[in-house]
Amino acid sequence: NRLGQKFIFSIECELDYKKALFSDEMTDSISYADIADVVVGTATSNTYNLLERLAGEILKNILYKTKLKINST
Repeated sequence: NRLGQKFIFSIECELDYKKALFSDEMTDSISYADIADVVVGTATSNTYNLLERLAGEILKNILYKTKLKINST
C-alpha cells in the first residue's frame, strides 16, 4: 500500500480431509498456493483504511476462488 506497511497473515481453514488422506489427489483438497495468491493479490491490489475490511475482502476472495463454504453452525 502507499504507506508501505508489511503484514503477516495467518489463515486457518477447517476442512474435511478424509478423502485426501488416502487419495493423494489435489481435487480432494485445496491448493494452499492458491490461497496464498489470493491473500497477496487482495492485499496489494487495493488500499484499505481498516484491517477488518481487508480481512473481509480476503475471506470473500478465498471463498470465491476455492469454492469453500462458511459453516454457519
